[in-house]
Amino acid sequence: MVTPEKGKLNYLPYTRIGKQLKDNKGKSNIGVQSTPGDGWWHFSQNLRKKGLDDRAVRQAAVHAIPKAAINKQILYGFAKEGWNLIGESFGKYSNPDVKKYQKQNGVEAGKKRLEDAGYVIDNDGTVHFPEQSSK
Repeated sequence: MVTPEKGKLNYLPYTRIGKQLKDNKGKSNIGVQSTPGDGWWHFSQNLRKKGLDDRAVRQAAVHAIPKAAINKQILYGFAKEGWNLIGESFGKYSNPDVKKYQKQNGVEAGKKRLEDAGYVIDNDGTVHFPEQSSK
């Protein structure tokens, strides 16, 4: 068993070791150093699937991802919220102007995006495709 109290430890914070470090990082005999990493988690959507081929649906889904909760509950608070496929750890290759989603109220922002695109959300929360005009 790895115990950080007994010496140096290199780790990825997405493991039990991350939980142990979180639980012990306030102790005076444990030092924490971190640097930006080049790893990332992402949310991919299959654009060939009906529904996901609509940009509004994809944007609404991205708005609704609970990034803060994921960081707190799964990544033990060690992650920095990303918004770009090319993260800040890549220096000049990262573009800070890429649009950020879910600054706050992500689910509500996602619903608004769908409504703005013509989707209807009924009283039980079911989302219905916009009416198709016959041409």
